[in-house]
Amino acid sequence: MIIFWGFLAYLLILMGIGVLVNRLLLPVFGRGWRLFVAPGVIAHELTHALMCVVTGAPVMDINFWKSSGGHVLHGPPRIHIIGPVLISFAPLLLMTLAMFMFVPILSPALADLPWVQVVPTSLSQLLSGYLTSLAEAVTSFDWTSPTPWLLSYAMLNVAVTIAPSTVDLTNVRWAFVAFVLIAATLARLIAIPISVAVLWPPAATSLILLGMTLVAALLIRAVFQVIRVKIV
Repeated sequence: MIIFWGFLAYLLILMGIGVLVNRLLLPVFGRGWRLFVAPGVIAHELTHALMCVVTGAPVMDINFWKSSGGHVLHGPPRIHIIGPVLISFAPLLLMTLAMFMFVPILSPALADLPWVQVVPTSLSQLLSGYLTSLAEAVTSFDWTSPTPWLLSYAMLNVAVTIAPSTVDLTNVRWAFVAFVLIAATLARLIAIPISVAVLWPPAATSLILLGMTLVAALLIRAVFQVIRVKIV
C-alpha cells in the first residue's frame, strides 16, 4: 500500500515542479516556449498514440505543433472503461517509467549518493537527506559542462509536459476516480511483489534531477531578470 500512495505523491511532486518551472521560464522564452519544450510535447503525444495502439483505438490524426499544444485524435478503444483512462494518462505512466529506467543510467554519479542508496525511515530523514543530496549534486556538477544542463533540460521537458491536459482530465475524470479507488483497494488487498528498496533508487535519483532542473530554471530566470534590469 505504501508503494501505491508513494507513487501518487511522486507524481504530484513531479507535476508540481513542472508547474513551477513553467511559470519561471515562460516569461523568459515567451512565444519560443513551445519550441523550447518541443521534445517533451512530441514524447507526450507519442505516448498517447502508443496507448491507442495498445487499447485498439484507431488513430486519426497526430499534431505536435498547435499553438495550444499537440493533440492525438482517435476513435473509441476496444478496451472499454479502462482504455480511455490508459490513453489519457499514458504520458504520466510511460514517461515516468522511462525516467525510472534511464535516469540512473544517465546520471550514475547521482545514483551513488548515500541518500539514494538507503531508504529513509522518517519524514525528517527524507527531507534532510534530500536537501543534502541536492546541494551536493548542484555543487559537485561542473556547470560549465553541457552535461548538467542537458540533463536538466531533459527533465524540464518531462516535468512540464508529463501532466494530463485539461481535455484528458475532462474526458475521463469519473473513470479516473473509479480507477484510483479500485487500484487503491487492490493495492491494499494484494501484496505487490516489489519492495520499496527496489523502487527507491531510481525515484530518488529522478527527484534529485528534478531539483536540479528547478535550480537551473531559477538560475536562468535570475540571469534574465538581471539582463532586463540592465537594459531598462
